[in-house]
Amino acid sequence: MALLTRLLVLILLAGVFLISGTSCSGDGGSGDGVSPDPDDGGTTNPDTSATSDWDHAPSYIDPGTDAGNPHYNSGGGRIVRISGTTIALVNDGTRERLYRTTDNGENWTLIDDEPGFSSSLVSGPDNMVYHFTRHGGDLRMVRFPYDAATLPAPAAIGSGVDNGSNHGAYAMLNATVNEAGDLFVFWHHDLGGADGYDTIQMIRSMDGGDTWGAPHTVREGADGDSWGYVHSDVTTDGDLVIVYSEWGAETNQFGVSGDNGENWSHMAVTDNGATSNPCILPAGNDDLYIFAQNRTLDGLAFRKSTNSGMTWTPWTSIQANALMGYADPSPALGADGTIYVAFRGLDTPTQYSDDLRAYVAMSADGGATWTFPDNHLSGGRVGTRSTMRYQTWHNYGGPLEWTWLEEDGDDTGIYPTMYDINAGVLIHNLAN
Repeated sequence: MALLTRLLVLILLAGVFLISGTSCSGDGGSGDGVSPDPDDGGTTNPDTSATSDWDHAPSYIDPGTDAGNPHYNSGGGRIVRISGTTIALVNDGTRERLYRTTDNGENWTLIDDEPGFSSSLVSGPDNMVYHFTRHGGDLRMVRFPYDAATLPAPAAIGSGVDNGSNHGAYAMLNATVNEAGDLFVFWHHDLGGADGYDTIQMIRSMDGGDTWGAPHTVREGADGDSWGYVHSDVTTDGDLVIVYSEWGAETNQFGVSGDNGENWSHMAVTDNGATSNPCILPAGNDDLYIFAQNRTLDGLAFRKSTNSGMTWTPWTSIQANALMGYADPSPALGADGTIYVAFRGLDTPTQYSDDLRAYVAMSADGGATWTFPDNHLSGGRVGTRSTMRYQTWHNYGGPLEWTWLEEDGDDTGIYPTMYDINAGVLIHNLAN
């Protein structure tokens, strides 16, 4: 609640527009107690070489799959790792397939196949993995130990979900987990109306997925306000933070809850640029970063807060090119504090779309300067969004890993999922 109090004080003094949310009833609680795997980062976060092992050659997880739509890997996390085992989501059109590798992507095994697209994958306490999907109007969850020989059937955790058509292919879910192992799943819900009335909805479990509360409105829709593309995480102080955008208007919003989603405060974080498809990265010490595609700055840009979201720096360009189009970024925090962002980029003016590459940007000085240690293009078109493996709580440490969609040849229209890893970079681990 401290963060909410500080936000309200600042807004009263500065006259910033703030919208108060509604409240929902709570459930029970759940504890932690998992010891981290020393092979995957251990209990400390040692300095690592921020430039090591970028020469690893990425490869398709399953070249026989095809997302069809290059936006069907939107949503929340799509890759987790526990005790040297990586599990990744691969979209195959209207199916979301789970694959597992124990040798850093050299070999993959199909372990599950669920209907849907743009679903969300997170890891939690006790070596558990959670896969959240939308099937028709139902929200479903597959919960399993990372090394399970067979996976259970999906469990229904909510109903009446309507993503509508206002957000096109971005009908996505986003999930996160806090220190106690409480789970939060977000989506946009269509209330109808020609001008769009999409709200941001949330459902939560306070007992590790055993039971779920009713859907709760995080942000109301209004005439012309069609909210969507929500991205979430939990800060080291326990605040639930989200960013989301207004479809078609290219405005971004920041939301924060200090009481596990009971109440919310929101503020606009657009200011000096038409921005969309945002994501958020808590970086400790009250630092927050928002990354988004910015059409005013022609590419990938970010804003930073050093006071838990009370104030923000202006949008600042990371990579600019008028032909870049969608950046759709995904960030991760390194063990030594280096920030990594996977995105679709283009560093020199050339032909739009077909020459865009899967990039990684990095900053070791809090965003003051950026370099681009990795980029890839096999010959086909790169899909809009990359996904780095990262969540603040229960990420189990280990190497930097990321996935994206990429055509299997020039203009084939077939989009398998590509995987890459830098074994020389560890992600920041809060010791689970």
